[in-house]
This record gives sequence, C-alpha cells and structure tokens, in this order.
Amino acid sequence: MIQSKVLLGFIIFIVIPIIAIGIVGSALFQSVLQEKYSEQSQLVNASVARNIATVFKDATASSDQSMFSSRVQEFLNQAPGERDMTEVPAILNQTFLMYGPLDSVTLYTLDGETYSRSKSDNSPVPMQKLRETGILDEITKRNGISLWFGPYERPELSSSERYFTQIRVVNDLNRQERIGYVCLQYQFNELENVFRFYSSKLNMPNHFLLVNPDGLIVYDNQSQISGGNLYDRIGQKLDLNQDVMSRKLSFDGTASILSVQPLEMRDLGIGHLSLVSIMPLSYLTGEIVSIIRTVGIIMAAILISALIYNLVYLKRYILFIIKLMNAMKQVELGDLSIRMSLDTQDETGALARSFNRLAGKVEELIGEVKQEQTRKNKAELMLLQAQIKPHFIMNTLESINALNLRGETEKVSQMVYRLGENLHISFQEQEEITLVKEIGYLKNYFEIQKVRFGHRFDYEISMPPELGRFLVLKFTLQPLVENSIQHGLEHITHKAKIRVRVREYQGNLQLWVEDNGCGISNDILGSFYYRKSIHIGTMSEVDNKTGLGVMNVADRLRMHYGNGFGMFICSEPGSGTVIQCLIPKREGGYR
Repeated sequence: MIQSKVLLGFIIFIVIPIIAIGIVGSALFQSVLQEKYSEQSQLVNASVARNIATVFKDATASSDQSMFSSRVQEFLNQAPGERDMTEVPAILNQTFLMYGPLDSVTLYTLDGETYSRSKSDNSPVPMQKLRETGILDEITKRNGISLWFGPYERPELSSSERYFTQIRVVNDLNRQERIGYVCLQYQFNELENVFRFYSSKLNMPNHFLLVNPDGLIVYDNQSQISGGNLYDRIGQKLDLNQDVMSRKLSFDGTASILSVQPLEMRDLGIGHLSLVSIMPLSYLTGEIVSIIRTVGIIMAAILISALIYNLVYLKRYILFIIKLMNAMKQVELGDLSIRMSLDTQDETGALARSFNRLAGKVEELIGEVKQEQTRKNKAELMLLQAQIKPHFIMNTLESINALNLRGETEKVSQMVYRLGENLHISFQEQEEITLVKEIGYLKNYFEIQKVRFGHRFDYEISMPPELGRFLVLKFTLQPLVENSIQHGLEHITHKAKIRVRVREYQGNLQLWVEDNGCGISNDILGSFYYRKSIHIGTMSEVDNKTGLGVMNVADRLRMHYGNGFGMFICSEPGSGTVIQCLIPKREGGYR
C-alpha cells in the first residue's frame, strides 16, 4: 500500500538517519570533549606538580640553611660533656623552627643523643626506632639527599596523619663529614592553597590526590579519602611511575576522567609520589548532555510534526490516489458512472475533473458503440430469421408437391392448413413469443413432417403448464427439431424418437431437444463455433452437415440474450444427440 510505503520511507530515510546522526554526533562530541579535557588536565597537573615541587624545594632549602648554620654546626661538633643543654631550645627555635610550615624538629647526635622541639607538642621519634627501621642506613647511603615520606606511609614514625616527614644526614660544612641526623615534620598548608587556587581558577571541582606506587593516598585536597587506597576505588591497578597519562574509568562507581602526573623531585628525595586528579564525567558532559537532550527534544518535536504532516497532509493525497485507483478499477470493470468528488481547487481537483471528463467521454463513446452494436445485432437477427423462413417453406412445399403427385389430397389439405398457421406466426413483428405459442408452432411442424416421413419417427413434448407464459425467441425449437429429423434419421434402421422438454433451472429456462438418431461425429461436433458476422449465401462444412437452422439458433440466442445463455450440444455417434438451450426466465403479457 502506498501509504505504508511512504511511512516506511519516512522512517528509513529521515527518522533513522537523524537519530543515528544524533547518537553518533553526541558520542563523537563527548569523545572530543574528553580528549580536550585530558589535554588540559595534563597541562594543569604539570603546573600543579611544579608548584608542589616548589613547596618541597622551599622546605629543603630551609632545612639546608638551618642545618648549616653556625650554631647547629658548633652544637653537633661539641663533645657530649661540652654541650649546653639550656641552649638547645634557642638553637632549634632560631634555626629550624623559623620556617613556618615546619611543626617539629629532632636532632640526633652520632653518640645517640636526641634533642627535639615542636610547635604542637609533637613527640620526637626515638633514635632506636630509626635504627630498627633501617632509616639511618638508608639516609646514610643517600649521601646528603633527604628521605621524604608522607602521611600514612610510615605510621610508626609519625605521631600525626597531617605531616610530611623529612629525614636527612647533617654533615660538617667544612669537612663534609657526618656529624648527626635531623628529622623534620611539616604541615604543608601551602598544598591546600595550591589546589584551591587551580580549582577556583578553572572553576572545576577537581579532586587532587598524592598517591604512592602502592596506591596509598597520602594526601587528599578534599580530606575525604586520605589514607585509603586508590586501586580499591577504581577497581584496577595502575603503573603510577609511568609517563603522564589520562583515561576514562569508574571512581567510586562514578564515571570519571583520571589523570596521572608523576612528581619528578628525585633530587629532593621524592620520587615515589604521583599527582592524581579526578574529574567526574558528568561534570564535563553535564551541560553537553543537557544541550544534546534539548536538541533531541527539539528534533523529536520536529520529527513528530513531520510525522503528523505525513499522516495528515500527505495522507490526503495518498487517499486521493487510492480513490482514483479504485475508480479506475471500477471503470475497468465496466462501471462508467463512477465519478470523483470535487472538493479542492489544487492539482488533485484538476486531476479529478480530468478523470470525470474522461470517464464521461468514454461512457458516451461506449454508449454509441452499444447502440451501433444493438442495431447491428438486430439486423443480423432479422437476417437469420429471414433465412429460416424460406428454408422451412421450401421443405414444406416440396412435401406438399410430393403428396399431390401421389394424389393424397386430404393430406395436402392438412399440410396447407398447418403451413398457413405457422406462416401466420412467422409474419408477426415481435421477436419473442410465449412458450405456448412456440410449442403450438412446433406441434404443427411435427405434424407436417409426420405426413412427409410417415411413421419413421415419433415425438414427445412435455412442458409444465405454468411455464407457458414465459417468453422465448421465435423459431428457437423448430430448427433444432428439423435438424434431428433431417440429419438424425439418416442411416438408421430403427424408429426414431424425438423428445422436446421445457423445465425451470436455477431461475432460468432449459429447452431440450433429444433424439436417438445417428448422432454427430466428434470432428463435426468439435467444429461448432459462434459466427461473429453473417455472410448471406455462404455455408460452411458444419452448416452443410448439421443444418443451417442449428447454427442460426445458436447465433440468435447468444446475440439476443448475451453471455451466460445460448445453446449446448452433446452427441455420440450411433447414440443420438441432445441439444440444450438456456434462456432467461422472462414473463410475457399474453398467452
């Protein structure tokens, strides 16, 4: 159906491509956005890492300056008995603790003495603990490079989860020989300032973490998951010591962009920490998704409007085409009275008017053709009927002449009487007569032929009386009976029997003429045909062998009553012939 095809084409070529373009475009746009953010995130992380390095460099520089001060150098170079314990607080306060982020300082002499000072009453780490953990051996091998560890990394060495710890060897400024150790614990508020600055500047809720290779989160700028493990929250393990990377993954069940920037501060003693930034994907794509959703709603509204247009406006044209097609089918079936309604002034209205004019013209032409055909059929019927009359008269006159030669005047008188009655019927103008008159005419004919052929045949006529009032085409039965007498009685030695029956069949009338004569051969029977035109004076082989009357009756019935009616012949050589005529049941106004 054209309507379903138009709708299917609209869905395939418009709806589906638009939806596909929207989905693919959204995916590509988000992919590009993620890629651009990853690039930006790497730049931001590199900048943040440089600021973090600055914080640790400042702390290292401050510790360098403090431990190389003359008062610290002199104090550590003194023998145990020469040290003035009352000067230790002043020395530590005026050297190390002058640096703001530093919370506590602990000096260790080579002979195992420990001197500590703290801004927050932080307990010092015992010398014995440093030896047991192997830290003293490790910092000794570093040859002056500090050992740093963050909160939660060495809980046994830090009394607070807020401090970054720096442990290093103190060398003699002149001899460059080891004269002691120092342990410094910092509370870097500067880190919070750095992260806050970039978050506010970028106007993004960046989540910054400092993570060691084991995934331990030593610092969280949002103070939410410090001391936790990054790998547990992302469900996989990463190589944080590799180059800068950025990827999409799930963080605490939320799709996020995770970027990693290793902190390259090995010269300061920090090479195991990495800066990790986490950005929820919903924040990056939230506005984009909102825009895409809005555009999607607009596109959906457009598609719905287009669909409504397709179903309402185009449907009118499709229905017009369907109506026009149905009207053309009706015309094809012969209904030329069909007309299209004229309710518009557009192209469909013009097409409907053209169709109506065409149908009217065709109806007019066909009407003229039918009238011409009717006149032609009537002329042919009159010609056929005119052919029957002289044929019958010639046969009857020959019989009368034969009887007269034999001196059978009484029979001549009977034949002349019956011939006069039949001629009276034949001279009437009407084409149809009642079955009563047709049967009466047939009886006269039988009696005339009985005189002619003597006792060579018998006949039988049966018709229900109530069927006598119905009409039949004049001279329908007589030519069929004449064929049975003239051709059916040839070459037989037994007495012939001719039966004529009239009965009602499915609302129509059946006329039967049956004989037990010699029958018709298959070759002759198969060559019967309906002659489309009449050629006076021309007789075919079939006409010669079956009689002119039979063919004329067949032609007259078909021409007068139309399709579905006519004559049917069944015959078998040596067994006789049955001729059946089917005509419509039409009642006459007289008997």
